[in-house]
Amino acid sequence: MKDYEKDIVLFVYRFKILLSTNIKYLLGNKKYYQVVVKRLVDKGYLRRYKTKYLMLGQVGKKYIKELGYIYSKPSYKKEYVKRMTTISLLASLFIGNGIEFTPSFELKDFTHFRTQSRPFIGSIKFNGNDYLVYYISKKSSKRFCNSIIYDFQKEQKYKQAILFIEDINMINIKDYAFGSNQFIIFSCPFENLIYLFSEQFKIDYRKILNKFGYTNSFISKWYFCDYETQNKQFITFLPFIDCEKIYKLITFCRENKKYIENLHIICSKNVTNILNKYFPILEINVVDFEKYIKEFKVYHL
Repeated sequence: MKDYEKDIVLFVYRFKILLSTNIKYLLGNKKYYQVVVKRLVDKGYLRRYKTKYLMLGQVGKKYIKELGYIYSKPSYKKEYVKRMTTISLLASLFIGNGIEFTPSFELKDFTHFRTQSRPFIGSIKFNGNDYLVYYISKKSSKRFCNSIIYDFQKEQKYKQAILFIEDINMINIKDYAFGSNQFIIFSCPFENLIYLFSEQFKIDYRKILNKFGYTNSFISKWYFCDYETQNKQFITFLPFIDCEKIYKLITFCRENKKYIENLHIICSKNVTNILNKYFPILEINVVDFEKYIKEFKVYHL
């Protein structure tokens, strides 16, 4: 077996059951993944379940045991399959973009009821920071949405979180501002957002500022914006729905109405609908941040 095939088998072992299409995110090749999946199925390392799902095959189970791992049979209950395929989707997207992802079942203490009942789906480690990860499907109840609010309000370890949501209209953004470092919301589709998240520190913000004519801008000392200009234009970047940043802007507008026209927001297309709801009169510039990602060269003396 090739190394990437071993990685796939270990991934399926770790997450028990997943959609076969998720493999493309691990390989980084959307066309070739079907060939790889077929080969692993034909050799018995993987097997199909209800056509669209993948699980360990008999050869795969034997291989796992030879590596010293303990194989446990997964549940076939509908709720379990749905949760595990959701977790494995996010895991494949994060891992495929070089971000470490830990599923909830590896984090929770199942001997403790409070921990066992928490709604988070996993965590990631990115740029030296730990993020809790939550997920709201279209079928989630209002009670479940509220449970995420209560859960993060009581959280002591994590200061950052990411919420994936299939329908952004199910929640009120202001309810997810906690005074933490960052609470980001990703709405469907997720693939490009996770890529942008992984590359966010490679975005050439100066080039974007120049594009919109903010050539004399400098890093701001104020809490509600990223840059300002000499003539008091306040500029905020929002490549994602960042609840903490948006709430700071809401607070500033409420307390400093005479400066509202001085606020300028540069955001992704998926953020505009949210901003138009809270800031109908602000100047909002839409930009494709992916076009401004560049590789920075490191020079050694």
